[in-house]
Amino acid sequence: MRKLLISDYDDTLFTDEESLTKNLEKIKEFRENANIFVIATSRNFASIMEEIKKYNIFYDYLIVNVGAGLFDNHGKMIYSNFISNNERNEVEEFLKNYTKVEITRYGIVEEQPYASDKIVGYKIKGDLELLEEINEILKKNLNNFEIILKKEEKKLFLNHKDNTKEKAVEKLIKLFPEYKNYKILVVGDDNVDYEMIKKYDGYRMKNSSELLVKNISKFVNFVGELI
Repeated sequence: MRKLLISDYDDTLFTDEESLTKNLEKIKEFRENANIFVIATSRNFASIMEEIKKYNIFYDYLIVNVGAGLFDNHGKMIYSNFISNNERNEVEEFLKNYTKVEITRYGIVEEQPYASDKIVGYKIKGDLELLEEINEILKKNLNNFEIILKKEEKKLFLNHKDNTKEKAVEKLIKLFPEYKNYKILVVGDDNVDYEMIKKYDGYRMKNSSELLVKNISKFVNFVGELI
């Protein structure tokens, strides 16, 4: 049976350059056997392409911005889901009340400068106490967003609930129905990978977030081991 492997990038496919080299050797063999390799990352397209060019990474598809965009290996965007005008206005109306935080608006291809109708998410940096306040209010008022507070980094992330890695995988299979017959393998290390791993009975990295360590029993030391 042919296989479709979806791997997170940071701290999964790439943990260090030596491990990446080993992973890429296995992925080369994997693809030569008519299997499909997908990178699914929280990075935007420009950021992950820097890594791909730097390390000469071969792949078939890219899932970027935690599922907001899907690209083929020619750099063509084959799916995107931007925040609607109404949703953007709702977020912006709230955020204008907070002048003591740094706000980054994410696009799929690049960060600022961005087109106002091409936003897929927000990153808010600032004092932790203020971020906790914003976090509580947003969770009560923004039903269409996944809100993630990373206390240790003093960052708050807003992503649309429809933009997830597992939903992007579903979109890929819908666009290319032949993949329905492939065995799906997934691997990741962070909370944003959890639902994807759970849905496809996948694997976590040995060194993963607390959520994954507590709830995902199957793990690998490096991606090549899974292959």
